[in-house]
Amino acid sequence: MQREWPSRGARFPNAGQAVLLVVGVLVLQFALGFTVALAGTILGDSPGAGADLVRNPWVIGLLNVLAIGAVLAFGMRVIREHPRRFLAVRRFDLTLLPAILLTSLGLAVVMDKLAKHFFEFTRLFPQWTMEDLSVPIMAAHPIGGFVLVVIIAPVTEEYLFRGMLLRGLLAHHRKALAVLYSAILFGVMHANLLQFQIGLALGMVFGWWFARTHSTGPGLVGHAIFNAIAWFSAVFPDHALSLGPLSGDDVRHQPAWLTLTALAVVGLGVLWFRERMKFLPAHGDPIEELEAAEAPVPEMSLQAEIPIPLEPPPLIAPAVALADGSEATPASDLILEPAPPLLAEEPVRTLAIAPPPFLEPPLLPPDPPRA
Repeated sequence: MQREWPSRGARFPNAGQAVLLVVGVLVLQFALGFTVALAGTILGDSPGAGADLVRNPWVIGLLNVLAIGAVLAFGMRVIREHPRRFLAVRRFDLTLLPAILLTSLGLAVVMDKLAKHFFEFTRLFPQWTMEDLSVPIMAAHPIGGFVLVVIIAPVTEEYLFRGMLLRGLLAHHRKALAVLYSAILFGVMHANLLQFQIGLALGMVFGWWFARTHSTGPGLVGHAIFNAIAWFSAVFPDHALSLGPLSGDDVRHQPAWLTLTALAVVGLGVLWFRERMKFLPAHGDPIEELEAAEAPVPEMSLQAEIPIPLEPPPLIAPAVALADGSEATPASDLILEPAPPLLAEEPVRTLAIAPPPFLEPPLLPPDPPRA
C-alpha cells in the first residue's frame, strides 16, 4: 500500500529549500514575462507593445498563476499531497473575523505612512528599486487591477508562503523564527525595496495567524482586505484620505489623527485575536497530522473464529422395521433434530475457518431392498 504522506515530504521545505522555491518563482515570472514581452514586441504595432502587454493586470495575473502554480505543483509532488486536500482551507473559528478585519484595516493605514517615510529617507537609492508599479496599473485598469490584487495575489501568495513554506519551516524551527523567516522571503518575493517592508510586516502578521490557527483562511481574508484598501486608494485617490501613492513626486502624507487611530485599531485587533484564541480548542499540528497518517493500516483478516462444541451434534432419525425383522433409517424419513444446548461449564474450543465454508452432505445408509 502506497503511503500518502512520507516523512521526507511532511517536513518539506526546510530553510534552504524554501529559498530555492522562492527563487524558482522569481525565475519563472521573469522568464514568462520576457517571453510575453518579446512576443508582444514582435507581433505588436508599436515598439512599446511588449512593455504594455506585460503591464496588463490580466496578463500579470496569468503569469503569476502559472509561476506560483508550477512551484506549488512541484511541492505537492514532493510531499505527495493531493491538490484537493492541499487547496482545502482548514476550518478556523469565525469569531476571529472581527480581529482579522480590524488588524488588516489598521495595517493598511499604518504601512502606508511608514512606506512613505521610508521612501523619503532612501532617495539616494536608484528609484527603479523604489517605484511601486502596482499603483499606475490599478489606476489604468480598475477591474483587472481588482482581480489581480484582491483575488489572484492573496490566493497564490498565501498558499505558497503560508500553506507550503511556513508549514514546512514550522517543522524545523521555533514558531517565531519560522514566521520571521517566511516573512523575509515574502518581502523578497516582491522584488522591490519599497514593498519589501510591507511584505515583511504583513508576513509577520499572516504567519502569526497561521501558526496559531494552522489555517490559511485568516491570511486569505486579511491579505484580500489589505490589498483592497490599496486598490481603493489607487483608483480613487481623492477619496482615500491621502493613502498613496507611495512613491514618485506626488507623495501625500495622511493626517496624524488617522495614523494614531490606525495604530489603536491594529492593537485592538491583535489583542482581540490573542485573547480569543485562549478560549478556543487547540488545533492539531498539521505536521503531526501528516506523520500520523503514515501509520500502517492493519490488514483485515478474512478468517473468523466461531465457538463449536467439543463433540458434533448427533443425527437423530426414527428407525423403520423391515420385512426381515431388521431396522433401518430411510433417507426420505431422515429428520435432523437440534442437539441439546451445552452447559455453561462445558469446555468450548474455537476453530478458525476461512469463509465461505463448504459443508459435506451427511452419509446415509443404503436404501432397503425392495421385496
